[in-house]
Amino acid sequence: MNFAEQYARKRGAADPDFKALPGNPVNAQNHELRAQLIQLRLSLGLTQKEFADLTGVQQSLISRLENGNQNITIGRLQNILVKTDTGAKLKIETDEHELISH
Repeated sequence: MNFAEQYARKRGAADPDFKALPGNPVNAQNHELRAQLIQLRLSLGLTQKEFADLTGVQQSLISRLENGNQNITIGRLQNILVKTDTGAKLKIETDEHELISH
């Protein structure tokens, strides 16, 4: 079980309004991204407030991002990742067998 699934299970048990991993692939990817952001923050040993201070955003934005109540732009996410100084970065991955040749 990956971090996103563990987080969804724990959060779902504590918060009945929390939506666990949805069936829609786009929503599942968004959920995975949120879980990775949380994992990054926790690996740094930071509260949401401390993470917000480090990355130059408001704590309320971090909360909304982690809870799935706010979408994030690629630019803002890149800025957050750079400011953590952890080497974390966005990465596009593809399944080679899923690509269609034209």
